[in-house]
Amino acid sequence: MKKFLEILGLIILLVGAVFLAKQLSAQTAPAKVPEQAAQKPDVPALVAKEFGESYKVATDIAPIFADFDGDGKQDMAVVATGDNPLMGEGSHNYKTLDPYNASFGYGNPKVTMAFNTSQQTARYILIVHSWQAPLSKFVLVNVPFEKLRVGHMLRRKKPVDALEAVDVTGVQGAVYFDGKKYKWEIIGAETDK
Repeated sequence: MKKFLEILGLIILLVGAVFLAKQLSAQTAPAKVPEQAAQKPDVPALVAKEFGESYKVATDIAPIFADFDGDGKQDMAVVATGDNPLMGEGSHNYKTLDPYNASFGYGNPKVTMAFNTSQQTARYILIVHSWQAPLSKFVLVNVPFEKLRVGHMLRRKKPVDALEAVDVTGVQGAVYFDGKKYKWEIIGAETDK
């Protein structure tokens, strides 16, 4: 019986050592960067190809790369100026959405684009799902922002990448993909931090 217990103890010790070695090697191994994350596109050329020549990429906000649709492939969001996006939907196969006004009950961009009465040039958020081989494309209009960055939120108990839009007053909104379209939701204010 004593011999049996010694062998059992030795087996448990070996299994524990193997488990500990695997845990330590997983903690010290460098994080693997997805292959597509290492390469970045020529953003102005991609925007011109996928959305049309009338869009000019903004220089004050860098393109954002994240997985907005949750398919494991890298998506891209770009701030741009341009002509009326409704005019390019047919020729460039993208969808124009107004998630901000939709959150208040009416988001038809054919109507809500006329709400923008400021003298400033309209800025749009252009989103390409799987930018290396575009699957779907969106132009978001009327989203108020001065800063735009990637954020993370829980949707249906799952973490998703989202755009965090901070407007001139400091109000923070999350722009996220619900599986069909983009939605805007207030998440706080920068002064809350």
